[in-house]
Amino acid sequence: MDTESPRGEASVLARELGGDLPCVRCRYNLRGLSVRGVCPECGAPVRATLLARVDPMASELAPITRPALVGWGLLAWSWGAVFAALCAWVLRLAAYFVPESELMYRVAPLAFGVMGGALISWAGAAVLVSPQERLPRTHKLAALAGVVCYIPVVFTLWELHVGDDIWGPIGFHGSGAGQYMDRLLLGLGLIGIALGLRPNGRALTARSMVMRKGMVDRQTLFGLAGAVAMALLGDAIVQWLGYRPGADVWRVLGKLLVLCGSVLATLGLVGVAVDAWRIRGVIRQPPLTLAGLLEKPARGGS
Repeated sequence: MDTESPRGEASVLARELGGDLPCVRCRYNLRGLSVRGVCPECGAPVRATLLARVDPMASELAPITRPALVGWGLLAWSWGAVFAALCAWVLRLAAYFVPESELMYRVAPLAFGVMGGALISWAGAAVLVSPQERLPRTHKLAALAGVVCYIPVVFTLWELHVGDDIWGPIGFHGSGAGQYMDRLLLGLGLIGIALGLRPNGRALTARSMVMRKGMVDRQTLFGLAGAVAMALLGDAIVQWLGYRPGADVWRVLGKLLVLCGSVLATLGLVGVAVDAWRIRGVIRQPPLTLAGLLEKPARGGS
């Protein structure tokens, strides 16, 4: 066959892989092999790898404006929040196991760990305001509102964990009106962050063919907001009904809701962080397209 003719060139482009493509089974690079062939290492059909790895919607995805920055920002946003949540849990447990005389200097690093994680998460969230092109203006405004919601969250975390846990006599779970309002403001801020960043988060998640098709479980920010709302409901029950005479049932119910909501919210944060880790690759590098894989490699100079 005359490969210099247009028909010959089309035949070569239709049959040979010009781009790098790791085998779906053994990750051997199938570059240069026929589309109709098999992997020389494990025998898996090349077409099976194409079906598994090539995203049919790749050409429709909007370009990422700053891939490296968005990738690192996404990880900082999610894992910073996880770190802050874990420090907060250890703080709560320390109140039960650390003697009161030693509590101040032992919990201080954890309290500042909560603040550090929250600030890292805040910085990472900024890249989600406009992570890719062709986003609706409403999505950008919602993400901006979510970033602004970090202001009351950081403020109340300082009040509750640094002010109360270290220097205050009441602590995070105090029943006073001031502590309750701080917790309420914190919860509402967290809900605002989750719902505000959700549209752009979904747009980034859609870049992963595996996650878009539901091949793996993923944590939704809407579910995370619901878990925080559950904890707020329980806290409100304890605050307004739990301390009345004969209200032991309400107090127990409220504390159970707070515990369940807090656990679910923490697990939700971990799930979001895992999702961010999963999609980091498709953010930093453009998705594979069939046209790109079948493109004939550029020849060297004559």
